[in-house]
Amino acid sequence: MAPLEPEFVEQTGLAESTLEQHVLKILYFRGDVYRQDLSNAIGLRFRVTQEIVENLKLRHHIQIKKSLGVGNVASLFSLTETGRTPAREYLESNRYAGPAPVPIEQYVALVPQQRPREGWLTKLKADNGIYLIDDLGRQRATPGEVLEPLDRPDGAAGRLPKLF
Repeated sequence: MAPLEPEFVEQTGLAESTLEQHVLKILYFRGDVYRQDLSNAIGLRFRVTQEIVENLKLRHHIQIKKSLGVGNVASLFSLTETGRTPAREYLESNRYAGPAPVPIEQYVALVPQQRPREGWLTKLKADNGIYLIDDLGRQRATPGEVLEPLDRPDGAAGRLPKLF
């Protein structure tokens, strides 16, 4: 379960200025970045970040150092000296420069949907007081039943310390 991927800046739930700051911080840390790599770093589609990149170019905060083809997809971007100053200022208040954050409203709405369904984990008591966990329904037993240690083909241990 994940939030729907935005198609436009407005659908991100973030202010355009927040995304601009994010782009500047990513370029500050990474140096020269190809356009597609910038989109991947911020975690948004090329189309979503296109407007942000164009605004930063118009304000001379970023520049195209070289282009490998037609359009901005294969362009190599870097900060200008004009862009380096605000990037440093933004980093003083927040050093995060990874994928764009999810607005808290989306986060709060999605977390309850990610909860496992009732009964996804079953405690099983073994003869030596160690509990075994029903591994995706591969071994079924009722509580209190004596079980042999699991021999799993993936090499994982079949017995776990008493955690419950």
